[in-house]
Amino acid sequence: MKKFYNNIKEVCSFVILIAILLIGNGCTNNNQATEQFSGADSRKLLSFEELTTAKRYESLNDALKSKNDVYKLILFNKGLDQLPSKIDKLVNLNSLELTRNNLSTLPKSIVKLQYIQSLYLSENQFVNWPIEIFLIKNLKRLNLSDNKLVDIPDGITNLESLTELKLKNTSLKNINPKVYKLKQLKVLHLSKNHLDEISSGIRLLKNLEKLDLSHNQLRELPTEITELKKLKSLELEGNFFTKDYVDNTLKILLPNTKIRY
Repeated sequence: MKKFYNNIKEVCSFVILIAILLIGNGCTNNNQATEQFSGADSRKLLSFEELTTAKRYESLNDALKSKNDVYKLILFNKGLDQLPSKIDKLVNLNSLELTRNNLSTLPKSIVKLQYIQSLYLSENQFVNWPIEIFLIKNLKRLNLSDNKLVDIPDGITNLESLTELKLKNTSLKNINPKVYKLKQLKVLHLSKNHLDEISSGIRLLKNLEKLDLSHNQLRELPTEITELKKLKSLELEGNFFTKDYVDNTLKILLPNTKIRY
């Protein structure tokens, strides 16, 4: 009889152990499911591929009718001299295209759009950088080409996520060394400016893949450019580089880089 009770106790203990394990797994699965649902539900940042295929809205009024579902707003060549502050209602906006307008400032309310990854402001009337840009922490792609900006402010270092910076035809005479602190930068376009020197600090842009220095006043590049191991494309046409310098110096220093001059 004692043996019988012992067997019963062992069976009961086993059943209890199985039950505990099942409950524990169930809680874990429920927690994982909750986390997955919560993550999907709260995700606002689209991948580049998702952003490419996202629905395009080309009217702010239309966008405001579906404000929670707008990821891409394109206001190209709309004659805007002021961007309405109500744009801050587009809480999930990831890409804002404002190319070819008459803007010289941005509304302070734009800093509420912290999911903006792509901001295109080329061909406007900016003389000073809109400081609001430096408060958009998720910004990855910024185009301010064809504005008369003259210089690059120190605030550029706030854009730690920036992977693409385009400043073509902006009357730049030099590059603020702060640019070289943008560790994630992959694309840097500085064509059609007044640059006559590139400092050795460029070696810090370890992730740089494309560098456009065409149509400036350059005669040589620092030897530290050899430290840009990921550089695939280097545009140099329209400068003062000699064929001998490019063929016998740069191409040797950068054997894996496609150089155009």
